[in-house]
Amino acid sequence: MPAPSPFVNGSGPSQQAPYPALYLYPLNDSFVPKHIALVHGQHVKIGRQTNAKTSPGERNGYFDSKVLSRQHAEVWEEGGKIYIKDVKSSNGTFINSERLSAEGVESEPYEIKSDDIVEFGIDIVGEDNKTIMHRKVAARALCVLSEADYAAATRGEQSHHHQQAYAGPAAAASSSASSSNGFNFNQRLGGMGGGMRQPGKSGLTFDHILSRLQGELQKSRETGAELAGLNGAMGEIRDTLGGALPPNGPPYPPNLPAVQQRRSSSSAD
Repeated sequence: MPAPSPFVNGSGPSQQAPYPALYLYPLNDSFVPKHIALVHGQHVKIGRQTNAKTSPGERNGYFDSKVLSRQHAEVWEEGGKIYIKDVKSSNGTFINSERLSAEGVESEPYEIKSDDIVEFGIDIVGEDNKTIMHRKVAARALCVLSEADYAAATRGEQSHHHQQAYAGPAAAASSSASSSNGFNFNQRLGGMGGGMRQPGKSGLTFDHILSRLQGELQKSRETGAELAGLNGAMGEIRDTLGGALPPNGPPYPPNLPAVQQRRSSSSAD
């Protein structure tokens, strides 16, 4: 995968207006971070690279991915919100793991919010059902709708790259590894991260999750104690059926009468 292009601050006469815009940060190695400008109400196409004109870049919606359709989705800004819709793609567009429409069906517009997980296509696996042959495009979204959004995003990106430059190759390798396992840019956006909604729609906090885990652990301990008691009871039953005396059973009497042999009867004829 090529190294990510340097982040720019959008200033200068040759730069487009910095907002509204949709920033996409990779959750795997499927693409480099994107800054997609959504000025003047334009609908930006999302799709697969097919020729030199659709070569993937930091500021367009094209991806070098075989799981995307040529015309896969569209994004645009309207009324201070950013929307996306699937335009009859084969492998689907997903927001927080929910598919927007069925295969070959155009979806209704769906509002994207900062920190949503956006996925284009699905992972294609090999014949062993394990090896991923073609990886889906998975990204964390950041909606830049104001000067404050833009300034915070710029500070976060600059801080991220300064940390990489200061720490050297080891930090870059660590960052690359974290990207392949899920790039959490939310931790590097300074003051913006605290107000963003978490991936999916659950909205669970860390304390809530920790409380749940503690409850499940206690239930596991109680279940383990019950199973231990049941195992002991089953052991006693097994010993009894096998001929052994139960541990608390009455002792045999010291003197038992002799066993008498049964007489065999002779024939009457």
